[in-house]
Amino acid sequence: MRQFTSLSRRLAAVWLSASLAGYVAAPVAAQDASVNPGINRSYESPDLERLQASLEGERRAIYQYRHAIVAALGLQEGMAVADIGSGTGFIARLIAHQVGSNGRVYAMDIAQDLLDHVVSTADADGLSNVVPVLGDQHTTNLQPDSVELALVCDVYHHFEFPSDSLASIHQALRDDGLLVVVDFERVVGVSADFQLTHVRAGKGTVTDEIKNTGFDFVKEIPLIPDQYYLVFRKR
Repeated sequence: MRQFTSLSRRLAAVWLSASLAGYVAAPVAAQDASVNPGINRSYESPDLERLQASLEGERRAIYQYRHAIVAALGLQEGMAVADIGSGTGFIARLIAHQVGSNGRVYAMDIAQDLLDHVVSTADADGLSNVVPVLGDQHTTNLQPDSVELALVCDVYHHFEFPSDSLASIHQALRDDGLLVVVDFERVVGVSADFQLTHVRAGKGTVTDEIKNTGFDFVKEIPLIPDQYYLVFRKR
């Protein structure tokens, strides 16, 4: 299969947006109000050096458990996977190694600067199968039926319009595709103050929101302290 260069990955990202412009999906009622206004403001024009130090710090649980998170996905050679809210791309790169040159990883984020960083670090790692996709607060801009699995890792609580984002992910997944959500527990009296103030909803609410958007709950994998790892299947 033809290898993706940095330029061709950028062209692929443009093609994705152009293709979607002509796609007419089934009408979905847009979510009117943000559930957490401004939570992503700092990511829109990020300080990359500072953000990388934060997201890839050894004290961050998601980074500590990154290999276990990817291993639990059960990836196979040739799969097409979306990393929703890919950030600096450290998980996208691990996935790219797992799915191989015949697979694809769509690294989706809301900031072009972050996607440029993802592409450059993938190139430096010798990976040609990472495709950047610029989305926004409402849509992933992924092509319909384009992926077999979507990972939302430490990102769900950043969804300002969760029903819109979930509808976009549902549309992007192929039949019986999987959605994996990793995020903070939020239990009053148990969770740390940071989790209670930064995270708007607990696991039960998140599960209900996802099930109400066309997914069936499959299983929970105990993996990371104070966080949950939930697997859903497209209904």
